[in-house]
Amino acid sequence: MKKRTFYPCICLFLFIMSCTSDTVCTDLGHPLVVEFSYINEDGENLFAGDNPRFSKDDFDLYETRNGAKVRIPHHFSNDRSKITAQLLSAAEGVFFIQLDSTLIDTIRFTSIPNEADPCKSRKVDELMQNNNNVNFDDNLSSWQLTK
Repeated sequence: MKKRTFYPCICLFLFIMSCTSDTVCTDLGHPLVVEFSYINEDGENLFAGDNPRFSKDDFDLYETRNGAKVRIPHHFSNDRSKITAQLLSAAEGVFFIQLDSTLIDTIRFTSIPNEADPCKSRKVDELMQNNNNVNFDDNLSSWQLTK
């Protein structure tokens, strides 16, 4: 009698390949990317322009995991008008912004599957800064944090 071998990797491959926007997908470990600008009440960017209020070296992002402070990877655009962060939590969570070693903002976010690729990536659906809703600027394609 011939022995049959079951190949679980084929089933996993078929499951991933059959994922559609109607399918509930599990978190496959892809980072959530968020772009935002940091502006003052007059709409002036705090990191860009001729006389920026802050240097990009003054800025840091982190979240806490198991009580430990974990830095969130991020970078500034060439003109320093936008900050792009790769969040470690995919569906929802909280991260913190520091300037000059001082905690200044708590940012809460939720995300939804990206329509273009619902099983592999997510996009930020809502951002709250210190319990206030954050606006998304369609012209700049970024969230507008205010200080």
